[in-house]
Amino acid sequence: MPRRPNPFKMCCTNCGYEKVVHFSSDCLDADDMAQIPKVCPKCGNDKFERKPYTDTGYSIFDLIKKLIK
Repeated sequence: MPRRPNPFKMCCTNCGYEKVVHFSSDCLDADDMAQIPKVCPKCGNDKFERKPYTDTGYSIFDLIKKLIK
């Protein structure tokens, strides 16, 4: 039985920008594929790393590290 792909994060290897990609169903179309960034909107880098998405939230230390960057 088909099932929807698991969500994942696309992370810029240059500046650390992250975008969570989640699909609405198992039937993927052009709109679903448009969610996946080709170029980083922050720095223009075209190299991304795909990471698993875990919805555990951020600790206060993670938020502070992001603000310092």
